[in-house]
Amino acid sequence: MKRVLLAVSVLSLCLLAGGCTLYFLGSASVSGAVYELSGSDRVAIPGVQVTITSASDPKYTADCPTSLEGLWFSPPLRRDKYTVQFSKENYGKVQITVELRQKGANVVAPDVYLAKLDTGGGGK
Repeated sequence: MKRVLLAVSVLSLCLLAGGCTLYFLGSASVSGAVYELSGSDRVAIPGVQVTITSASDPKYTADCPTSLEGLWFSPPLRRDKYTVQFSKENYGKVQITVELRQKGANVVAPDVYLAKLDTGGGGK
């Protein structure tokens, strides 16, 4: 009886804490790269703010900035559909949609290209 009570207590704690695989029915992750299109070259953009938001629960978000190589990696996420927004000062914003379906998978998002904004600093 004590084992059953302990098992129920641990399961309840997992469900309340939100970290239990049974609650999430597994997790997955998403990653990708962000570039600036510069002539015919693509240049990695470090420090882009990547915000991942669940379509079914907009309060469930994750933030992950890009690395020096323009790469980003999400933490483990619930399997769901997400909007991923990319933003950085002096660049236009871009938003994509990704769907995480397979437990344990890392979905590689398509490359994202941000346009450099004209900041009005024309030469005199």
